[in-house]
Parts: sequence; structure tokens; C-alpha cells
Amino acid sequence: MKITPSARVLSMLGEIDFDEWQCVAELVDNPFDDFLDILRSGTEWPGGFTVSVTLPSSPKGVLEVRDTGRGMSYDRLARAVRAGWSGNDMHDKLGLFGMGFNISTARLGRRTRVLTTRAGDTEWIGVEIDLDQIKDDFEAKDITEPKSDPSQHGTRIIVDRLHRTRAEWLRRNGASLRNTLGSVYSWILAEHPFDLYVGGTRVKPVRHCRWGDDRYVLYNGKERIPAYIEIDEKLQDGTACRDCGEWQIGSGEVCSVCGSGNLTVRERRIHGWLGVQRYLDKTEYGIDFLRNGRKILRWDKQLFTWNNPEGREGDEEVPEYPVELAHQGGRLIGEIHLDHIPVTYQKDAFEYGDRQLARGRRVAAGGSTAPAQTRSGLPGERQPAGPAVQGLPPQ
Repeated sequence: MKITPSARVLSMLGEIDFDEWQCVAELVDNPFDDFLDILRSGTEWPGGFTVSVTLPSSPKGVLEVRDTGRGMSYDRLARAVRAGWSGNDMHDKLGLFGMGFNISTARLGRRTRVLTTRAGDTEWIGVEIDLDQIKDDFEAKDITEPKSDPSQHGTRIIVDRLHRTRAEWLRRNGASLRNTLGSVYSWILAEHPFDLYVGGTRVKPVRHCRWGDDRYVLYNGKERIPAYIEIDEKLQDGTACRDCGEWQIGSGEVCSVCGSGNLTVRERRIHGWLGVQRYLDKTEYGIDFLRNGRKILRWDKQLFTWNNPEGREGDEEVPEYPVELAHQGGRLIGEIHLDHIPVTYQKDAFEYGDRQLARGRRVAAGGSTAPAQTRSGLPGERQPAGPAVQGLPPQ
């Protein structure tokens, strides 16, 4: 029997909870993936790597995301806009989920046009996805546009008939959107020659304001603790499925989840840094955890809490952070790259059931599993989770 879903499914994707900045980020991830592939191939790219986001100027305006990537063939385009399909490697790419494009565009507006062209093509080719017109056969209209210059290349995504509340947010919050994207993509924008423009203004990477590498304090009068600590731990390589992304336990020849034989041995590495911010803040402190250069968790503070491993009923998390600073705010910060750990479809959290995430946090915490302060009713003396907590230098 055929179980092709109703076309109403596409409209229902717009009900999935994505913030406006997440919708835009989904449309930025794919060109960044393309740019990274170009860099890895060593191909010269004289036109530069640019993604431009045009914001609506009115509630009836349009959102357009344009890039200078390689463009797509007709077949590639047809697969790229198909709900549930992803041609991306589950471990190397930012755009991990085939639903991301469909969710973000349906969340933003009722009609989406995608136009793409490669250098040497004679025209732009594309597709128009109109949620008010598409039927259960899922046939979308092919569209074309002439090219003024055959050397043009890239892709354009134009979303119109925007939902009023989201159009208003995008129209009024260009600066906020730039700041958020500048934080989420700060590592990518700082480490690669990529340019991202939102509303005609270049997005600048939002980097942490930390003390320099040469600053330190003496703990107990003898142990030198720097204000900047690099982390680089190579884990044992693991076998992963290239189709579903699942890491394998054991040495079978097919994936234990999807049955695919498309397995590969991949590096697993935890790297980054921990440091001390130059100022105290009530909320903006904590650790950023990244996957493939994009921040998944920002200002995460789980590193500064401890749970009783006995798991007794009524036990609460114990603050790891120095008690005397709790009312002033915090200033321990860092960036930890966990490229081998799966993330949720919204890309705002890691899969918390994955044991590798707990290990990544332990490495960032200095390997300790004990909290910074003793707690009544729990046995034993407990040491701080990491040297930065012990030797937090004076402001």
C-alpha cells in the first residue's frame, strides 16, 4: 500500500517551534556547508564566499537568502527541497536534517521560490513551493529566470506571503538577528573567509572578552593557574553510519540501527579552551559547545553544577561555582568543540542521552566528578571540578 502523506503535512511543518533566527540560520547552514566543501577541495573561488540575507521592509515584504556557492543541478535541487531528504554527511555538515529547509520556510511564509545556477549555465532554474496551491501529488512548479552573466553561480531562496508576526519581527530586529548569528557562527566567521550580511550590514563574529594567555594566579601560594586553558583530547576513533549517523557498538559490518553497510571510521576529539571573562555578568557566562563550528549550546552552565551519583530522591543540583560570587554573576567562559556528538533537529541542544556528551563535559571540567563544596548529608570531602574554579583570579 502507498502511504504518501497529505500535502497538508508541509503546512503543518510551519507549526514546529522554530524561532525566527533559527529559521534564517537553517537557510545559512547550507551555503556555509557548500563553502566548506569548496575550501576542502582546494578549488580557487575568486568571487568570494558570501551569504546575503535581505529582510522584509514591510509586513508584505519578502525574505531572501542569496549565496555565491556552486549552485545545483536540476536533480540536486529536486532532492534538496524534498521533505525528509538530506544528501549531507551526518557528521561533517551544519545542515544535518532534510526537514530543516521545509520547516524554516513553512514557518516563515506560505510561498518559497528557490533559484539556482552554476557557472556556465544559461539560466537560473528553480522551483516554487506554494503551500496554498500544492496538492497531494506534491507537484511543485518549475521556474526559470534569465542570466545576464553566464559566469554567475549560487542559489537564491525567496520566501514571501510571510506570516505577519514573523515578518514584523524580522523587519524590526535586524540588529538582534545579526548579533545572534554573529554569536552562533562566531568561530566559522573568524576562522574562514566567509562573509554574512543581514539587512545590508555585515555580521561580525561575537567573540568572548577574556583575559590574555599570560595572566595567571597562584592557588594556595604555589600552583600557577592560567586565565586561559587549552583543551585537546583525542578519543579512540569510532565507527559511524554515514546514512543515519548512529555510532556503532561492536564491530559489525552493517549499521545496528538502519542496516546500512555504509560505515566509516571517524575521529572523535574534544578540543577548545576555557578562560576567564574580563567582567562579571548575571547571565552571560558559561561554556559554548560547538558542532562543526556552529554553536549548539551558548552560555551553558551545567559544568558548574553537580548531581549526586547516588541519585537519592530529593537531592538537588549542587552549585559548582564559588559561592561568594553567586550574587555578583559569573565570568568563567569557554568554547568546546564536540563534532562527533549528535544534536537535536533544532540544533539548540545535543542529544542528552548520548554518553559522549557527559564525557565531553567531564573533560572540560578537568576530569573531576565531584562538586566544589561539601553538602550536608553527603559523605566525603569534594574538590572543585576544574582548576579555573579553584583559582578564579580577582577582577
